[in-house]
Amino acid sequence: ATGETIDCDDNTGDITLVVMGGTGPFLFDWDNDGTGDNDDPQNLSGLNSGTYSVTVTDANGCTAVASAMIDLNPTTFMMPPDDGSTVPCISDAQTVPTPPVVLNSCNDPLTITGPVVSVDPTCSGIKTYTYTYTDPFTGNMATWVYTYTISTPTFTMPANGSSTVACIADAQTVPTPPMVNDNCGEPLSMSGPVVSSDPMCSGTKTYTWDYSDCSGATAQWVYTYTISPPTFTMPAAGGSTVPCVSDAQTVPTPPAVTNSCGDALTMTGPTVGADPMCSGTKTYTWDYMDCTGSSGQWVYTYTIDPSTFSLPADGGSTVACIIDAQVQPTPPMVNNSCGDPLTITGPVVGPDPICSGTKTYTWDYENCDGTSSPWVYTYTISPPTFSLPANGSSTVACISDAQTVPTPPMVNNSCGDPITPTGPVVGPDPVCSGDKIYTWTYTDCTGTSADWVYTYTVDPPTFSLPANDASTVPCIGDAQNVPTPPTVSNSCGASITPTGPVVSPDPVCSGDKTYTWTYTDCTGTSADWV
Repeated sequence: ATGETIDCDDNTGDITLVVMGGTGPFLFDWDNDGTGDNDDPQNLSGLNSGTYSVTVTDANGCTAVASAMIDLNPTTFMMPPDDGSTVPCISDAQTVPTPPVVLNSCNDPLTITGPVVSVDPTCSGIKTYTYTYTDPFTGNMATWVYTYTISTPTFTMPANGSSTVACIADAQTVPTPPMVNDNCGEPLSMSGPVVSSDPMCSGTKTYTWDYSDCSGATAQWVYTYTISPPTFTMPAAGGSTVPCVSDAQTVPTPPAVTNSCGDALTMTGPTVGADPMCSGTKTYTWDYMDCTGSSGQWVYTYTIDPSTFSLPADGGSTVACIIDAQVQPTPPMVNNSCGDPLTITGPVVGPDPICSGTKTYTWDYENCDGTSSPWVYTYTISPPTFSLPANGSSTVACISDAQTVPTPPMVNNSCGDPITPTGPVVGPDPVCSGDKIYTWTYTDCTGTSADWVYTYTVDPPTFSLPANDASTVPCIGDAQNVPTPPTVSNSCGASITPTGPVVSPDPVCSGDKTYTWTYTDCTGTSADWV
């Protein structure tokens, strides 16, 4: 056999077999399955040291099998150190590095697989390319890594934007923010805008965008609208002429006023002027204010003409009595030309007439402008009348009974007013009997008079004498004593004074001696008492 260098892995000969005798080709039973099968010489990954059978066939076709011990020493290899570089951008880390060629200890190149590429970092960091090296004979593996170190990107913001506008509405247009790339050409993330609130009237309104790069570095870009203060012009004041104060109670409609930006001014009011007493002006004032605090007023003025009035004709009536004229009349309600009631004062009451005549009630009517006029109600009072009752009388027994003054009747005139009589005028007592008269005179307020008479009819009195009297005396001389006549009163108690005595002559010796008194009353009736 001659020496053969077996190139097991198609590189350089790395297993040397010495086959004794015969000539090739030699069939190697590399997998020890008992047949020389010229196995794929690259299929040596499982080759171990041991006894291998070799079949040798000569030119004559004779074959012989021999066994040989093969002592395999595993190959070794050493990896170069990992490599890397620093780049500014992720895009620069997309270039696939070239891995180094690595030979094992038999100078056979290791099989390279890969690279396994790590994911791109979010912004900066490392990106690796990992290659796997495998010894084709031993199956031993190792990795080689190429690391890109990616620097943090940078960016520069453009200058903020701005413009001056006339109105807040003009600042509602959203500006277009600039596109900003970092130094690697990557667009920054942009959020926004954050919009500031509208200024009250003028000032600034901002639109702010937040920019952030992949590293988390942030910056803002602001667009500022500078809003000029608006202006406004008030319309001319309004007004009208009306006949009455009531017509000036209608609140006018104030104009709508907008500023130079078309925004309505804030309107407060109206402040209402006081009503004039009667005529004059009444104002309605509105205050307008724009958003800058500038203010203006708009005034509407009513010019009110003086009102007029006419009183109705004076009133009056005829009544029977003064008392009927004590009833206060109701004055008419009078309105001026505007329908407002006139102010009424009064009444001023005229004095009562003595008996008949007129009695007035006067009211003063005054308009709101101070113009006044009286209105009079006149009672015409007719003269009253009266009638006396029938004269009075009575019959009495004695003149003394006729001394009692009768009570005259209470007499009222046709108006119920008492007529106070004068009197009485007392007639003389009758001598004995007859009439005794009491006369009262009634005179009313008109001067009309009438008498009322009360007549006492006095009956003639009567009287009775006591029985004649007598005594017996012994001597004529005893009969010279004048007896005392009896006291006699008539039926009215009036004493009847007797006349006498008429004395009879003494008897010659004895006999009667008489004393005679004559009693005569006021009627002339007489009787003797003896």
